[in-house]
Amino acid sequence: MLVRKGVLPRDVFRTQLPLRQHCGASGTTRRWSHTSPPKLGFEDTVNIINPTAQKRTRVLTTAALYKFSNSKELGEKSLLKSAQFLHRELPVRIARRLVDFQHLPFIVGCNPHLRQVYDLYSEAFTTLDKYPVIQTHDDQVRYTEKLADYLDDHMNVITLLAKGVQESKRYVAHAPDILNRFLDRTISSRIGIRILVENQLTLSAQLERGDGNGYAGVICKALKPRDVIEMMEGIASRMCRNRYGHSPHIELDGDVDVEFSYIPAHLEYILQELLKNAFRAVVERHGNNPAVPLPPVKITLCRNDVALVLRISDVGGGIAPEMLPKCWSWTFTTVGTEDDGPGNAVIGGAADNMLGAICMSEPDGPLAGLGFGMPMSKMYCEYFGGSLQIQSMHGYGTDAYVTLTNLSHGAHRLA
Repeated sequence: MLVRKGVLPRDVFRTQLPLRQHCGASGTTRRWSHTSPPKLGFEDTVNIINPTAQKRTRVLTTAALYKFSNSKELGEKSLLKSAQFLHRELPVRIARRLVDFQHLPFIVGCNPHLRQVYDLYSEAFTTLDKYPVIQTHDDQVRYTEKLADYLDDHMNVITLLAKGVQESKRYVAHAPDILNRFLDRTISSRIGIRILVENQLTLSAQLERGDGNGYAGVICKALKPRDVIEMMEGIASRMCRNRYGHSPHIELDGDVDVEFSYIPAHLEYILQELLKNAFRAVVERHGNNPAVPLPPVKITLCRNDVALVLRISDVGGGIAPEMLPKCWSWTFTTVGTEDDGPGNAVIGGAADNMLGAICMSEPDGPLAGLGFGMPMSKMYCEYFGGSLQIQSMHGYGTDAYVTLTNLSHGAHRLA
C-alpha cells in the first residue's frame, strides 16, 4: 500500500515558494497597499481597459524557459528582463478578463461572488497597469514582491467563481454555454497568469539559492509520478476513512519509477480529483463495512517519447451513459440543492456525497460539490496539449486515461 502517513495536502492555487513569507509580522495577509485603488468606472472601461485588452500578447514557451533558467544563464540581468516582460504582459491579460466579465448577462454579473472576483481583477489591473517602469534590480525585487501579493489576494478566485456560477446558472439555463465558454477562457487565462507569476517568484528564489534545485522555473525536470500518487492516495484515503470508516488502496503497475518534466501542482490536482472520485465510487459500490476488504484502484504508468500516460481503473460501478458528457460542464455538480432542477444531481444528494460531506472541511477540498473538479482536471491536462478521457463500463467500473506532455521535449506554449 502506498499511503504515506502524515502528509498534508498542498493548495494548488497558492504558490509554495520560499521567496518570502506570505504573512507580515501581524500574521495578516499582505495587500497591494493600505488603500485600495479606486474601482474602475464606465469611462475607464472605454478609455483604458478596452484598448489594453486589444494589445497583442507574447507567448512564453517551455523551451525558452529552460534556456532562461539554466544555472549558467540565470542572473540579475535575466531576472530583470523577465520582470519587464511581465510588466508588459500582465495588464493586457487581466484587462481581457475584465472585458469578459463585462460581457456577461447583467443578472449573472450582479452575483456577489462573481462581483468580488471582478473587483479583484479590477484592483490588480489598476495596480499593475500604473506600476512604474522597471529599470533596476531593486525595481525588479519590489515588483516581484508585488506579484507575490497578487497571488495572496487571488488565492480563492476559483472557489468564488464556482459559487457564483452555481448560484447564477438558473438565469441562463436556456443557454448554458454562456457560462461554460466564459469559464473556459477565464480559467485557462488564470492558469497561464499564475504560471508566469509563480515562475518569476521561483526564478527569484533560485537566484538567491544559487541553483535551480532540479527545477526550470516552475517545471520540475525529473518529476516522479509515483511520489505524487503516494501523497494523493494519503489525502483520498483520509477523506474516505473519515466518511466511511475504511478506504480502498492503490495498486501500481507499468513504469512505476518513470520520471518526466512537468509542473507538480498540476499533476497533484488532477490525481487528487480522480482518486477522490474513484475511492468514493468503490466504497459506495461495495459497501461501507470496514470488515469487508475493498477492491483496489489500479494505476498503470507508461512513458513514451513525448508524454506520460496514466490509466486509473476502478470497479466502482461506472457512470451512466447519459451522465458522462455532463462531467465536463462547469455548471454541473453531483451535489443536489433545493434550487437545482432534476437534471443537475447525478449520484445522490449531499448526504450520499463523500465530497460534499468531507471536502468542504478539508484544506484541499473547497471546491467539493461545486462542479469544477472534472472540468478543471481536464483543463490542466489539455493546457500543454495533453488529454483526459473517461471510459465507463456502466455497472462495472471506470477507466480514466490521463495523457500529460513531457515539457522537456519541444517548445510548448507555457503561458
